[in-house]
Amino acid sequence: MFSLKKRPIAAVALAASLAAMVSLSLSTAAHAATPKTGSACAVSGQVIATAKFTMVCSAASANTPSQPAKLTWGKQLPVSKANLVMADAWVKSIDLKSSTWGPMTGAFGTFVNPSSKPVRIVAAYTSSAEFVQLHEVVTADGKMIMQQKQGGFTVPAKGTKQMKPGADHTMFMNLKGSVNPGDLIYVTYVTSTGARFTQPFLAKVYSGGNETYNPSGTSTM
Repeated sequence: MFSLKKRPIAAVALAASLAAMVSLSLSTAAHAATPKTGSACAVSGQVIATAKFTMVCSAASANTPSQPAKLTWGKQLPVSKANLVMADAWVKSIDLKSSTWGPMTGAFGTFVNPSSKPVRIVAAYTSSAEFVQLHEVVTADGKMIMQQKQGGFTVPAKGTKQMKPGADHTMFMNLKGSVNPGDLIYVTYVTSTGARFTQPFLAKVYSGGNETYNPSGTSTM
């Protein structure tokens, strides 16, 4: 779950070892400070991931003009391995020093579900951004606006679900650094049952996908 450029095998092995140590430390710390199910949380799409469970911050209902959605932590979802793969995974590169877009970027690709049951993806996380959201693109007042997808992405049984610019996609929010062409960004997806799978995204230059962001579009589980 680290952003890596091409490096010698020994360096990659050392980085992987260090990443495992950091992941263990973070999991232990997160478990020690685990919030109660139903308690308030700050950011829709925020994830607490330990070796045993995952918790997702979401809203019980969608936002309305008169009633903003209340964000709460969901139940602890036991960890298992998701029966999903992804094809053509890529992320839009971004230079934070020169970008007028803000510290965010989109990732795209096609989920493939070889199983006989539909799989619903409800959250994602990466070490390269403070949090990740699952987005859709809608039209409002003649403008293309991206916002969180209510309920996440469903991949049909023995079917596929495509993420592409101008439509459903994965959004990295509050990036911790620039994403350069050729970088690999590792993202872990979480399903409604707590199953996980981690996918590398290759960064490349892309000039499209500049929709307006609607931060009030919170996600529901």
